[in-house]
Amino acid sequence: LVTFKTPAYSTGGAAAVLIRGAGGASNAGTATFTYIDVSVAAITYNDPKQGPSEEATEVSVGIANLGQIITSTASLTVSATGLTGVVPTVARIQASSLILTSCVVSIPASLAYLQADATVTITLGVGSSGTKVAQFTFKYLKAGAARIDDFSPAVSYTDGGLKMTLTVANLPSTIIAADLTVYFSATLTSSATTLTHSGSGTSAVATIECLIPKKSDAVAVVLTPYVRIVKSGIDDISATFPASFEYQAPPDIAFASLLPARGPIDAITEVSVKLYFFPGVADNTDIVITLGGTEAEVVGYFQVDPSLDPKAVQTIVATVKAPCCTDAILPGKVSTLAWHRNFPIRAAVAPSGLQYQYYSNDLPRVVENGVIGANSGAYAAQYSSTAVSVSMA
Repeated sequence: LVTFKTPAYSTGGAAAVLIRGAGGASNAGTATFTYIDVSVAAITYNDPKQGPSEEATEVSVGIANLGQIITSTASLTVSATGLTGVVPTVARIQASSLILTSCVVSIPASLAYLQADATVTITLGVGSSGTKVAQFTFKYLKAGAARIDDFSPAVSYTDGGLKMTLTVANLPSTIIAADLTVYFSATLTSSATTLTHSGSGTSAVATIECLIPKKSDAVAVVLTPYVRIVKSGIDDISATFPASFEYQAPPDIAFASLLPARGPIDAITEVSVKLYFFPGVADNTDIVITLGGTEAEVVGYFQVDPSLDPKAVQTIVATVKAPCCTDAILPGKVSTLAWHRNFPIRAAVAPSGLQYQYYSNDLPRVVENGVIGANSGAYAAQYSSTAVSVSMA
């Protein structure tokens, strides 16, 4: 392992790294290190990315590396290209530092584009030289077009299964849930589970609920989903999400605690096992816990945070019956594993301190919590002798 400090670099981008022994150039290795040019302004977020052409839309924007703290909207410049007659303004500054400035850009109605979708490029920055500017795009939606104003959540693990709620404007009142399909990608789709219409006229709003589909692999990806509506007598309707949706790779399960940590070889012991990052559970059969290679009977479980969706990755406590009463079960610590039956690749292996331990009532043993030293626990002082009591059974 070689640790070194990178030298200053005049510009951003990839730099070649060569490492070789001092005694000869033939024994060398190469790699690439990427420098981030902090002098270049960059858009970190812009939301929403679309809006109705018949009315103004406020867009929250984050712009990094302006190199100064912005205290007034007059300090920022904003302009539009690609569409004539569009004059955006900076409505307000939300927060600013040397690293990131958050502001709201007001994009006006564009009556010239009422009949068709159109995209405009917005340039935002400081100064007139153009050295500290960054761009984002905004899509005008034709007047009266169905549009998704909001959706939640914007992030899910690839397990899927969570409920997503969408708020849609201008959806015809004759549309029912069966007419809707939510496309997360060409191969990841979800049917609407419920559709509720409320309001009327220009205030008509529809609320759609669907289940986020499970992704076939655990690879993270950012997508721009859309809703498609196909119904006889109505033109094919498609509405794109106003912002991206992200699938994240799920974490592996991890042991948090195991109580009691040991039990006899010749009698059943109920053990509570606390597990972090456990995939959504429908019933006991989803939970697999093995002690010494033998699957333990799961007699119950509960969510540590009952407010979470049961299908969400979360912390659970499972109660199991430790296997016993066979010649294969011997005194001593045993391998302790846990996984979701549908996701065995994310199994957790308990560290030594959380492995289950069997004992025999016919053999002497130290009772649980039977070692008492410094600080009323199984501890010893570092620089002096410590009296330790050991309780045996």
